[in-house]
Amino acid sequence: MTSLNFFSDLKRLSFGLCLLGGLFPANSPAQAPPWQPIGISGGGAMFTPAISPANPNLMMLNCDMSAAYISEDGGRNWRMFAATDRGIWRFDDGGQTWQEKTQGLPWKEIRGFAGGSDTAGERVMLYCSIRSRDENGVFTGGLYRSRDRGETWESAMGQGLNTETRKADQWAYGSISQYNQLLSTDAKPLTVYAFNTSTGFNPPHSDTVYRSDDGGETWRATYFQDPRFQSYNVAPDWETASIGQRYKDGDTPFGVAICNTDPNRVILVRNEPHITHDGGATWFGGHTYPAPGQQPGPRSAWVCNGLVVTTTWHFYMDPFQPNRQYICYTDIGMARSTDAGESWIWWDPKSWSPWRNTCYEMAFDPGTPGKIWGAFSDVHDIPNDNIISERHGHQGPGGVCLSTDFGVSWKSETEGLPRKPVTSVVVDPTSPKNARTLYAGVFDEGVFKSTDDGRRGRSRKPAWAIRTICGSIG
Repeated sequence: MTSLNFFSDLKRLSFGLCLLGGLFPANSPAQAPPWQPIGISGGGAMFTPAISPANPNLMMLNCDMSAAYISEDGGRNWRMFAATDRGIWRFDDGGQTWQEKTQGLPWKEIRGFAGGSDTAGERVMLYCSIRSRDENGVFTGGLYRSRDRGETWESAMGQGLNTETRKADQWAYGSISQYNQLLSTDAKPLTVYAFNTSTGFNPPHSDTVYRSDDGGETWRATYFQDPRFQSYNVAPDWETASIGQRYKDGDTPFGVAICNTDPNRVILVRNEPHITHDGGATWFGGHTYPAPGQQPGPRSAWVCNGLVVTTTWHFYMDPFQPNRQYICYTDIGMARSTDAGESWIWWDPKSWSPWRNTCYEMAFDPGTPGKIWGAFSDVHDIPNDNIISERHGHQGPGGVCLSTDFGVSWKSETEGLPRKPVTSVVVDPTSPKNARTLYAGVFDEGVFKSTDDGRRGRSRKPAWAIRTICGSIG
């Protein structure tokens, strides 16, 4: 959920959209008698810090431990005021007392909140989204606005928004769009962005970024991320260029932000960041770009721009051609380079492993250039504690794969292996060429051995101590 910068008005008018717990006005009986905090401070994740433009000593932030905090001395000391998504509250006295401001909202299930005011404070626009509902086939809820600092609210579900009440196809996120995030600025308070869940795969049912420049009277969709869409306006990256489509679940982004002085600059993040500098006319990926001279497509090369946010299990230089390099990844399988790491090539549907979430390890044939075995799985992050403590499912499949073309393509070599995550593969360099002895570590099953290049994986029953160790760490 997006929260408003708490200080949207130069007159110290402040709104708090609270995410967790319960909110009590300072004069509430629930807060008396007063308590004093003791012990050491900090210790949890903190979010959405804000500083008042009218009084730089007035600051706010919230945290993942169900509270929000305010400082009136520039951040040296803080006091808690708790917080809720069941309403909108305003203070006019530096946070001492809060008043609920929800008149005109049909219910108080707040999903998103944003606002802006011009320099003089003469135009203050506030926006919120509440849970969308289907009432006898009629869309209700959604987006609302206030022109009087929250005293009253009116619908902002203007022309152009998705107001459907049924799924358009089996890929819909739901039968009705939820508007979970909102963005606005002080530079142009009448400009507002809304992010929705989908009611179908193709536009106008898809999840998108709606923009209004008249305070919600009219809206237009500005974000079409799948290459198959007629209005596709997101630059390709290594994923879309390789598979010709984008993975989508129809939900809103994980997070969104806007430049307060330039409403044409917006960033949204999922597993990748998409950024616009022109108000949504075009979007580019903030995580990679094509290598010089490369036309984006399957097996094209891409340059790292520094935004690397997934686990790397191993990095290899090819023993025969050092300019060929390989990275084993969580979530995105593997990547290879042919120019000593200057650019990288992702696999594609014609070449990837049957289990493409994670490549845990590779083993190179010491006598045959380009011959590589890989340990693959659709379960990531073994042996992360989420797996060991069974908070995250680990029953997905996996196996050993073989490449004979320097990692360009992979095929399964799993006969005799359990269909479970393979986290390690090792080759005995002293074994005969074309009949190599291989060892594979299979999570929750033990160690398996092959003496014929992996073509028929025969299980070896290990000694008890070895089985105990392998069974506990995979």
